Formats: sequence, structure tokens, C-alpha cells
Amino acid sequence: MKWGILMSLLLFPVLCSAQNYKENIKHGKEAFQDGDYAAAASYFQAAYVEDSTDIGIAWKIAEAHRMFNDYKPAMYWYREVYSRDERGSYRESLFWLAMMYKSNGMYNEAAQSFGQFAKLNEKNQDYFYTKAKREIDACHFAQTLMEDTLPVVIRHLSEEINTPYADFGAFQVNKSTLEYSSMRILEDVFPEDPIGPTYFANEIDTNPPVAYFAKIYHSEVSGDFYSPAVEYDHDANAGLIHAGNSCYSKDKKRYYFTLCEGETPANLKCKIYFCKYEDGQWTDPKALPEKINVAGNTATQPCVGTDADGKEYLYYVSDREGGQGGLDIWYAEIKSTGNVGSPQNAGDVINSIENEVSPWYDDSTGTLYFSSTWLFGLGNYDIFKVKGSAKKWEKPENIGYPINTSYNDVYFSINETDSNGYITSNRPGSFYIKGETCCNDIFEYKWIEKKEKKDSIIPVAVVVEKTIETQIRELLPISLFFHNDEPDPKNLRTSTSKTYEETYFAYTAMISEYQEQYSTGLSGDKINQAKQDIADFFTDYVEAGYNKLKEYTVLLSEDLKAGKTVRITVKGYCSPRANNSYNKNLAKRRISSMINYLKTYGDKDIADYVGKKGPSGGELYIVEEPLGEEYAAIGVSDNLNDLKNSVYSRSAALERKIVILKYDSEDEKAMLAKIDEVVFKVQISSSSTQLPESQFTGISPITSEKMPDGRYCYYAGFFNNFDEAAKAQQKLRKSGYSSAFVIATRNGIRISLNEAVEYAGQQGKTQNHGVTIKNNQITPPDDPVKKTTNGGITDITKTKGLIYTLQLCAVSSPNSASAFNGLSPLYVEKASNGFYRYFYGKYSTQSEAGSAKANAREAGFDQVFLVAYYNGKKIGLQEAVKYE
Repeated sequence: MKWGILMSLLLFPVLCSAQNYKENIKHGKEAFQDGDYAAAASYFQAAYVEDSTDIGIAWKIAEAHRMFNDYKPAMYWYREVYSRDERGSYRESLFWLAMMYKSNGMYNEAAQSFGQFAKLNEKNQDYFYTKAKREIDACHFAQTLMEDTLPVVIRHLSEEINTPYADFGAFQVNKSTLEYSSMRILEDVFPEDPIGPTYFANEIDTNPPVAYFAKIYHSEVSGDFYSPAVEYDHDANAGLIHAGNSCYSKDKKRYYFTLCEGETPANLKCKIYFCKYEDGQWTDPKALPEKINVAGNTATQPCVGTDADGKEYLYYVSDREGGQGGLDIWYAEIKSTGNVGSPQNAGDVINSIENEVSPWYDDSTGTLYFSSTWLFGLGNYDIFKVKGSAKKWEKPENIGYPINTSYNDVYFSINETDSNGYITSNRPGSFYIKGETCCNDIFEYKWIEKKEKKDSIIPVAVVVEKTIETQIRELLPISLFFHNDEPDPKNLRTSTSKTYEETYFAYTAMISEYQEQYSTGLSGDKINQAKQDIADFFTDYVEAGYNKLKEYTVLLSEDLKAGKTVRITVKGYCSPRANNSYNKNLAKRRISSMINYLKTYGDKDIADYVGKKGPSGGELYIVEEPLGEEYAAIGVSDNLNDLKNSVYSRSAALERKIVILKYDSEDEKAMLAKIDEVVFKVQISSSSTQLPESQFTGISPITSEKMPDGRYCYYAGFFNNFDEAAKAQQKLRKSGYSSAFVIATRNGIRISLNEAVEYAGQQGKTQNHGVTIKNNQITPPDDPVKKTTNGGITDITKTKGLIYTLQLCAVSSPNSASAFNGLSPLYVEKASNGFYRYFYGKYSTQSEAGSAKANAREAGFDQVFLVAYYNGKKIGLQEAVKYE
């Protein structure tokens, strides 16, 4: 929920000035304790501006952002804490950094960080260690899951349904009515005994006050049209209390919903109520008995389902005792009288030590849908489905992408009249007040090919000619296995002259040796069983992988000859016998052997395309991801003296491999547009209207991007390191693009250059695709947002009158103007703690300054905020209005 965000918005304009350092810390702690995490983050950040040397404040900022699902800033602050935590006082910072990577869909970085955390915490095998080891595999699962996209269209519902507040739990009551819950402003509400500041807040210069409550709403549905939602005229919505999470029985004669009370979001407690439809009207709501609504615990999110035997059950969510941990899904049989039986936990097939929420039971297929943070998913809450009822459950299955994302995906529902429905998510695109992913909104999903609920139609086989790319993807993933420390043992080189074929034949010649070593010390039938395990491994894994590689290579060659630009991703794994640094070099040698195999195929049919344009115009990018021992499975021996288990066992042999994981084949331009590693480009222009590529004649490659504010940005080149991009920048400036500057993205997200340089040194290598300029001098098109650099930085304490400006950063040593990517004018102030604060822009109004934030973010500064100075002295934004 996003109730706590409201207070922070009301307070934020005065935080930076009205409170001193100690007061900001105090109020930040109070807000955090009350569950008002957005306000806490604002208070702590105001304190950090005064003292950025205190790593403890950075930790508090990170925690606050995480708690209200603001994943990008949380990632930034956890990384700040981890990089500065020399004493190891905040060991969990690496764990949460990994979680934030995953929340932002950065699965490679997440897996690596989880692996590092697990390695560092082997002696503390607590929840965090267990979760980290589990998340390594979950991240790899996520990447595989996203390769198999569901045939579904996801649509964010408009302002008629969604608001900047919380909107959740949507379902169709019938073909023409949508019901859901929403946090809204209830105006002119001011009870004699207000229940707490989270729900009642005096807005600045606003009279009368306003109140925020969750209530149940209805909207009329006609095709893709939704009428403006209206509050449900029902006793469930009566009173100054949160109402939501409604559902009906199958015959629509019983209605269940949740009422929640509490002074702050941190201490909300919910109970389930119900009423009956009798004599043409609903009876007064009554709370379910205490066996459901246990005192001191929460009971919420009711759902009614009927199993194949006709038994009706109430499914709901509770944190009561007797569960698996956190919030669990419970159920209770509904008797023919309407009374509920004794509740039972849905069991450990569904529930876990973390949270399981928002159950929805589909009677027609006997399937329970729910969301979990523990089962393997794309990140945070994912939606799962499981066949069965009551205690008889099959294995849960992740419902898939793009219904699930790396964000929170909950409240899955299915329409009665078709197989489409609704989900609730905080994915980008949701409306929000503060924090792009803070807030839940309602999304509609529609299957592109309608799925029949019953097998009433006999499918007819249709023969479809498969593309080369489709055939290759059916082969993936391809695992290629190696003998211990091969190729080229006992050295630190990162490449080899051997091909994978050479290592393969040498490896398979050792089957007898593996069988003898692995069966040592055994007797009777166990000897034969051990030898058979080894034989099966070489047949089912080593030989099968090599055969796949041969088929893959033939298809790859055909795709390149067809002129396609291809990118493949290869990961290298090792068993845990050597240290991490050694193993990463070994993994690189193993990947090198696979590349050598490709290069020697046929008459150099592939070699001519690796890292360069081949005869057909095609090109092959190879993304290498050498992984260390932190990715080895739990329980694999790393005892150098135990050769049987650390070298010759099947479990150890399974770890010594490289995996061809991804294959993308497109024309050159499309490929460059979707590269998802750290990428440096040179921005040469931006425009409020889309420009034809002929505007940039003479420069290639050119890519473009439409920004959230509607502008179009144009980039030259594609680089895997900053130095090469900087050279291209100078070349472009000399050619007429005087305002050209370097930008960086990671997984498609714009990041700061410092952050990008750090990651570029960690990621696998791809080939540069530099800028080609055909003429020595080019006259570029007019750049509507062209920036100039005045070559200097002004001391802001020397300015006169009122100015608004954007604080870019606070650093321990001074910087030159060239470090700010062409932003101008620039100002600086040396703070009392010795740090240098840098500012961009000089504006006369707050709105004018706010509109300039896009320029700062464009230049790589994504943590900017507005400040005011009067006659060289910093003042509060509230006070500054008086001088405008």
C-alpha cells in the first residue's frame, strides 16, 4: 500500500530548511516507526545533505526507499552503503543491494551479488544466507522465464479507475461491472476524534483538511471503456475506516470484505466481514467469528471457491500462529448454513517462510491463483497457479511474463464471461505521487489467442515453418562440460588455443577413470550403481551438450550468412575447488575454447563474423559472463584432498561447464537498440519532435529514444567502455556537434557515468560499435536544448538576490566543469563538513527549475533536488516564495 507516502508529500517542501540535522533524524525515525517510509526517506535525505559522511544515514535512506518500493533510489543507496562499509557494520547492505538489482530486472548483477553475499556469510547460515543461495537459482530461472513470453496484452487502466493513490483487487462482478478497492481523498472530513496523522493531514495552505481512506468502488464496463468509478453504496464503506478486498459467493448472495483499523500503516489490523442478500437488500455487515478473525492478528483478502465435489471454501490471508511464516493462505469450509468451519493452513506446498497473499480460486478449472515472494519468480511478488483444493495441491507454477514482472504483481482475477481478467502491480506506468514504483495500480490482461476453459474443441495440428532463430532457441540452453581445471590447467590465462572439441574428446576418454575413482571405497551393488551414474552423466550431459553444439553451429552459420546481426550470451561456471579469482579466469578459458570451436567451423564460415561485419553484412556479438565459485551448488565439495567428491563425483562434474544461454538475431539497427549491458553512447541532439535520420547524414550508427517527457534523444555509437565513447565525443565535437556528451545505460535504464564505469569493468566483454563519420566537418542540425559550458564554476555564496538551483551532488574533492557533461551554469559551495556541493542552473521560479531536472538526468545526475539561495545564503523553499 502507499498510504505512508501521502504525509511525505505534504511535508517535503519544508524538510530541507525547517528542520536542523538532529530534528530531521528524529522525525525520520518517528516516521519510519509509524510506517510512513516516504516521509522517513525525505527526512533522512535532508539530514544527509547536512552530513554526508555518516554511513548510518545512508543506510536509513536505503531502508526507507526499499520499504515503500522505490527500487531505483534504494539500489543507489544500498550500493553507497556497501561501497563505504569498510568495517562490515552493515553486512545486509549487499543482500538488499542484490534484491534491488532483481527488483529492477538486473538479474545478472543480482545473481552475482547474491553469490558474493553467500560466500561472505557461509558461517552465518541464517535466513539471509538461505535466501541468497536460493535467489542465485531464482535469477537464472527468471532469465529463462522471460524468454518464453505469454501471448497476452497488458493494459494500464486510465484515470477513470486508477489514481495516484492505492488501487487494488479488481474483478468483474458480472460482464458489465468492475469492482475494486481504492485509496481516495474524502474531503470535508474532520471527526472530533481523528484516528491518526496518516489518514488526516493538513495540506499546506489548505482549508478544510482532507482525509485518505480505502473504500470499495464500482465502474461500468463496455468493451474497452470504463466509466468513472463511484464509491459503492453499501454499508461496507460506512464510517472512517479502511474497506477493501471484496468478493462474492458463487450465487452472489453472500458478500465478504475486509475492514482495517490502526493509527498508522505500521499497526493496521484487518478483519473479514460478511453480509447476505435477503429480501432484495444486503443485511448489516458482521465480523466473521474469532476463529477466523483472531484477536491481535490480521485476517484479510477473502476469496470463495468451490471444489469438484461441490464443497465451498473461504480462502483468506492471515499472519496468525500455526502458519509457515509471515502472511499465509488459510481456508475454512463454508457450511450449507453459511457458517464457516475451523480454519486450516493451506500447507507448505503453497505457503513458505515469507508471504503468500491475494488468493483467487477459479472454480471452472480447480485452480488457485496467489502471489508469493519465496517461490521462484521474476522479483518481489509473483503470481502463481496451483491445481487442487483444500489440502490436495499439486506443484505451484509461475504464471509467466509479462503478467509477472520484477515488480509486485498481486490480486490476479479471471472474468466469469471470458478468460481475461485483472492484476494489481506497481510496475512502471502506474500513477504515483513519489517514487516511480511505489504505488499499486490496476492492469487489465487480455489473451491474444483466447484460451478455452474446457477442452471442447479438438486441436488441429498446423505445420509452421520454423525460422533459424526459432530452431536455435529450441536447442537452448546448451551446457558444455569440462574436466577439472581444463583447458590449460594451473595458470591464470583468460584464453586458450584449444577448441571445445579437443577438450570434449579428451574428457570423454576419461570415463573409465571417473568410474573407478567415484566407486572407490564402495562395495556390492553400490559399485555398479556409482559406475552407472558416471556413464549416465557422460551420455545425458557431456555427449548431449556436444551434439547440441554441433547442430547449433550449423544454424548459427546460416543465420550469419543471411546477413543477420546475432548476439549470444555464454556463462561460465566452475566447481568450488579453487579461489574465486582463479575460477573466473578458468571460466573465461572455457568460453574461449567454445569461441575457438565456432571460429574453426567449416571454411571459417563463422570466424569472419566474430566482432566484425562478415561478407554478408552480418555480425556476431559474444557476451561473456565468467562466474566464480559463488555460483556452485550447495554441498559440492571443495576439499582439495577429497578427489572422489571434489573432482570425480557427478555433482562436482555438473558444476564444470559453460552454458550458451541466449540467442538474439535481428538486423543491425534493432540489435543495437536492445543491447542490455552497460552501454556508453554519445548524445548529439534532442528534440521535442521526431527528426528524420537524414538529419544525421554522414554519422553511423544512429539510435534514438523517446523520453518520458516526450522528447526524442539521438545517440551516435555503441561502446563498452567510457574511454572509447569519450574519443568519439571529441571527434563529434570537432565535426560540428559542439554540445555532444557521453551518456550511459544499464539494462535500458539511464545511469550516472561513475556508476557505469564501475559496472563496465565487471561485465562480460562485447564488441564496440564505434562512430563512423564520413566527412571531416559536418554541419549538425539545430539542437533545441543545446547546452554550453562557460569553462568555470561560480561560488554560489557570491550570488545576489533570489535564485533557485538544482543540487547535483556532494563530493569530498573539487571537480572541474568538464565533469558535468556540458551543464551550465554551474555553482559550488564548500560545506562546513568539507564537502563540495555542486549546483546546476539559475532560475527565478520553482516551476522553471523543476522543468530543468530532465537536463540534469540526461547528463547522468539522477539524484537532483531543488534548493534556494538568497544573497548567497541557503534558505528554505517555503521562505523563498516570499522573495519571488
